[in-house]
Amino acid sequence: SHDTLGPKFEKSKTTIDLCLLPLTKEKYHGRRNVKRCFISELLKEGGPISVKFYADWCGSCKLFSPKFRRMSEDEAFSGVRFVEINAEENAESRRLAGVDNLPFIAVFHQGSLVQGIATSKEEKVIEMINQIAQ
Repeated sequence: SHDTLGPKFEKSKTTIDLCLLPLTKEKYHGRRNVKRCFISELLKEGGPISVKFYADWCGSCKLFSPKFRRMSEDEAFSGVRFVEINAEENAESRRLAGVDNLPFIAVFHQGSLVQGIATSKEEKVIEMINQIAQ
C-alpha cells in the first residue's frame, strides 16, 4: 500500500504530484497535492508534464513506481512536472490521455497530448520525456 501521509514520505525528495492525498492544498517541496487531478487544469499551465496512470491492483504499476520517481528526481528533467493519477478515480483525465492499459504514460506540452503509451519500460518513458523536456 502507498504510505503517502507518513513523515517518511514527506521527507523524501520526490517531485511527483500525487493524486491520492486528501483534498487540501497541503505543500511539500513546493508541490501541490490534490485528491483528484484534472488534467485540464494542469494543461492550462502549459509546461511539460509527464503523467503516470496507475491502479492500486496493478502489479506492473507498482514495479514501475521507483523508476518513475527516479526520473522525477533527475536534473535533466527538472523543468518537467511529474504526476501520478489513479486511472480508476479520474475518468476525465483517463479519457483525455487515451488510457487503454496500465501503467500508461502520457506526456503533454503546451496544453496538448504529445504521446501516450501503455508501457513500463524505463527507456521508452525517458525517450518520451526527452521530447517535451527540450
